[in-house]
Amino acid sequence: MSHEGGPWRRRSASPARDATALATSTPGGPPRRLAAPVARFAIAGLLAIALLVLVYAVFVQTEAGQRIENLGLEGAALRSAADRADSLGQLSLVRLLPFALAMVLVVLAASTRRRSTLGLTVVGAMVAAVIATEILKELLPRPALVQGPAWLLRNSFPSGTTAAATAVAVALLLVSPGRLRWLAMPAAALLAAIIGQATQIAGWHRMSDALGAVLVVTAFAAAALVVLARAGYVRPTAGGRINRRVRAVVVGAGAASIIIGLVVLLIALAFPVLRAPSGASGAFLHTTFDLVGAGITILIVVALGIAIEPFSLGRSALDPGPGPGPGPQPSVVKPA
Repeated sequence: MSHEGGPWRRRSASPARDATALATSTPGGPPRRLAAPVARFAIAGLLAIALLVLVYAVFVQTEAGQRIENLGLEGAALRSAADRADSLGQLSLVRLLPFALAMVLVVLAASTRRRSTLGLTVVGAMVAAVIATEILKELLPRPALVQGPAWLLRNSFPSGTTAAATAVAVALLLVSPGRLRWLAMPAAALLAAIIGQATQIAGWHRMSDALGAVLVVTAFAAAALVVLARAGYVRPTAGGRINRRVRAVVVGAGAASIIIGLVVLLIALAFPVLRAPSGASGAFLHTTFDLVGAGITILIVVALGIAIEPFSLGRSALDPGPGPGPGPQPSVVKPA
């Protein structure tokens, strides 16, 4: 005797599979198909790795890439004293103790929502990302393709400072409640972009260094999400969607930063007289890399936010959720 649809219907053999169902509903519309979370997050991680390799290959492994970035780095010396002081003030906040405190706050924030597994997994991934950034900086070769002083030729890819700031930003985004993602995503994008930009203004790093760090953190974040999804801690939801206007504003800010940076470069190329003074070419390139790097960073963080948007993170498929509400409960009549 079949009881499909009744209280004795057959349960799924895999709670984790229920937790990663492929459909979620939208208000006023039919259920919308989603890519399986594991595949979705794995693709995001692979894209981050591919972009990381591309940035390294173009800007570190080619003579043209090294030459233009070194010229841009030299242009940082022409920034005003006030700009450099502001950037150094921002960078002074990115230290071991503040980073450790931020990671503790991430775990506490997740624990208050009964999602300790989420907090610990995210923090573990972010700490690993920062460590991996420092290891890559030591292991990745920077061939001597151009001439220059030793400080300019040393390998600085990827940026550890940018990695630490981005790790904090991404961690806060991943553990934030779905209803607050509209606020967490712009804040995370802004924090990562500001610190990456500050490392260039201060003359500490090149654009590729900052972008490399952001991509390393993004890859580790995606790996953490894959682990959570495979363990059944990712569930479809319609409550984590970011307001379209908020998302459009953030994407527009990133795109505008890139466009303005490219316009600066085009002006310099169109009017050679502007590049005639000593150091002028470096100043133009520095401004271009500064703006383009910030814009790309914003778009990377937005892309990560879009990847997690349809899902609730950290609740196990085995969690029965809240019990029945107050009031009389419907009676169940067993079949004869």
